[in-house]
Amino acid sequence: CNNVRRPFIGAAGQPLSRLFPSPTYADNGLGVQPRRQISQFGGGSNAGGGELPSVRQISLELFQNPKETNPFGVNEIVAYWLYFVGSDLVNIAPNQCLIKGTSVAFPCCTPGFAHADCDPIDIPSSDPIYGPAHITCIPHSRTLPAPRDQCALGPREQANHVSSFLDGSQIYGSSYETLERLRAPGESGRLLISNNENNLLTLDPLSSDYCQSPDKQKQRCFLSGTPDVNLLAGITLLHTIWVRQHNKLADGLREMNRHWNGDRIFNEARRIVIAQMQHITYAEFLPILLGIDAVRKFQLNLTPPGSFSSDYDIDVDATTLNEFATIVIPVAFSLLQSINNSSTTTTTNLFNNPSRLYEQQGVEQLVSELHSRQAERPGLKIDLNFRGHFLQSNTANVGLDLISIALKQERDHGLPSYNLMRVNCGLEKLQSFGEMRLILINESVADQLATIYEHVDDIDLLVGVLAERPLKGAFLSQTLSCIIGRQFQRTKIGDRYWYENFFAPSAFSEEQLAQIKKTTWARVLCNVTNIKQIQLSSFLHSDIFENTPLPCESSILPNFDLEPWRDPESPLRLPITDETIKKVVQLAELNLQEQRRREARNIQKNQSTLRFGDPLFAYSNMMRAKPHSKAHARVSAILLESTRIFASGQKLVDGEQLPSLDIDSLQRLLPNIEVGRFVSNYTAFLSEDGQATKDDCLPRLLPCDHSSRYRTFSGWCNNLKYPHYGNAFTPLRHLLHPAYDDGFDAPRSRARSGRPLPSPRRISNAVHIDREIVHAKFTHMFIFYNL
Repeated sequence: CNNVRRPFIGAAGQPLSRLFPSPTYADNGLGVQPRRQISQFGGGSNAGGGELPSVRQISLELFQNPKETNPFGVNEIVAYWLYFVGSDLVNIAPNQCLIKGTSVAFPCCTPGFAHADCDPIDIPSSDPIYGPAHITCIPHSRTLPAPRDQCALGPREQANHVSSFLDGSQIYGSSYETLERLRAPGESGRLLISNNENNLLTLDPLSSDYCQSPDKQKQRCFLSGTPDVNLLAGITLLHTIWVRQHNKLADGLREMNRHWNGDRIFNEARRIVIAQMQHITYAEFLPILLGIDAVRKFQLNLTPPGSFSSDYDIDVDATTLNEFATIVIPVAFSLLQSINNSSTTTTTNLFNNPSRLYEQQGVEQLVSELHSRQAERPGLKIDLNFRGHFLQSNTANVGLDLISIALKQERDHGLPSYNLMRVNCGLEKLQSFGEMRLILINESVADQLATIYEHVDDIDLLVGVLAERPLKGAFLSQTLSCIIGRQFQRTKIGDRYWYENFFAPSAFSEEQLAQIKKTTWARVLCNVTNIKQIQLSSFLHSDIFENTPLPCESSILPNFDLEPWRDPESPLRLPITDETIKKVVQLAELNLQEQRRREARNIQKNQSTLRFGDPLFAYSNMMRAKPHSKAHARVSAILLESTRIFASGQKLVDGEQLPSLDIDSLQRLLPNIEVGRFVSNYTAFLSEDGQATKDDCLPRLLPCDHSSRYRTFSGWCNNLKYPHYGNAFTPLRHLLHPAYDDGFDAPRSRARSGRPLPSPRRISNAVHIDREIVHAKFTHMFIFYNL
């Protein structure tokens, strides 16, 4: 429901979107066969339909170890931030089998095993890593598909298992079940942390199955919103930073607004965290990654301080792009320096090993390391740990090849070739490998590409965007900037909850927005770690000129002020418990049962049966209540009786004395008491036949179909924010506060002087005199039309 016109857009479990209009599958676009055939692009010498080159061959022959840091001063934290926001926007998973509740990869390399989604990676016997281990095949299966929009028939699409919005799903999860495992119990509004002095993430109870820390008992892996939290220490660090930030905000909000409950504290802290993540990404990260020109081109600029944005467009589909989803992870890891050159970490303890964070000052050491070490210069480079040792455990000699997997996924998803994506981005189509020399980082790569691919149209997207030369003033290549720029353009303009948007109720106030826009990554790090100093432009390497390290106490790093979140007035709270409320509702039930028995006896004794011709019979027949109205009236009766009991301050059945308050205080307090969860216990009593259910007696909180062009018969969902407004069987509204004699229910009967109001019959006789005065303009139709 982020998009009220198309509620499923961007929701977890929905199919990824595409930049290229149609998938380029090998079977005429249906998606049954993932591999693209050369003939599909028409131009290769083998234009009859040969297969594309082996993904492992591409990984071995084109990709090198990192060996050259970038000349732009970009820190390695940029690589981790790209991965971090990427995991917020997308999570794709391969098809697997379920054995005793556990997902297990298909044994696609086992002789005799066959499955339509098996797409194994073939390994040559001469492979330098897998050959000595006698591995000739790596199991691989296709990505889980997702139903197309409105279950339409058509080509295969891939499911995104997280929301497509920049909403902190990697921290909070994309389901209530995940959130329940991460949120601290009670009314603190905090996220869980592990019980240790380092203030780390909560522990994963199942981490022993995969955790590679040296001491699995004392240094267990962590739990977060996405399962990749332990993949690398830098990724775990970012999760830790933002969980700490959430808890710091929650503590501040709870101290400032002690009347807020845990849900209010949690949701407001989460809302601020999401806004700060969005602001840092667009204000600090993207201008470095894409360059100022691309930021302007793709409308990624933020509004000036003190200004709201009106860029939201309900027609923009914010669903994560398939092209972005498939290449973002290998692109991020390609920006890391060689592992062996950057630290003492070895292959066997690199992945799923959180031990560094358990060290004394481990978080601070990692922060310093990632913000002082320069990122690798973009290109066809990625550390060998990702090309044969990816996810390698302590008990294995080899791991997986991330590049081979990424290329398999790219073809599996039917993504366009590099050349077709260039055209989609408005760039010139390449006609030959020789022409490619003009746009590559290294001209000699064109010769390597020519020996592997039959035609320039066959070059895989990931290979092309990494080989392409970056634009002037940008860190990444032009085609890659196009993909990432378009993704973040949709993420910003297509998000109804974008932090700069002006429309209520999701909008921040002007004062709150001003505080959000003061947020910097440097200040967040200072607030939640014990570092002493940090450069202001934290995604860039420090220098002695414009980006010298500043002490955390510096006024140049402004603090985030929660004062705009202070409630101007704390509402009164009635000093009673849920148990007391339950007893009041029970007493109200007993009182109403006795009242109904008295009414029945009095009617039988004093009221004769109405006959035809009797005006009372005609009146009662015309004003007869519908069954639903009677059910709602009985709900109102039990609520009103409960209100009377509270107002009277009487003793309850067990002798408990209710607090005695003046009528003004009660009128302010009682409407805030929610008793629906107790009324549901007495719904049988509320109906005439004793068979009512809660749904019969209480409003049904059904989801709205925002895309419907027709009205509902009851008026439900006419107002998207408050679906019950104007709905049938809901209370009438007052222009002024009700003027009951007892403040709640008793009809008004006294004049200002304190004497009884005049009889209605007397007023009728005095005011409504029958005179034959004919209006000069209006006919009787005017009267009946208004009835």
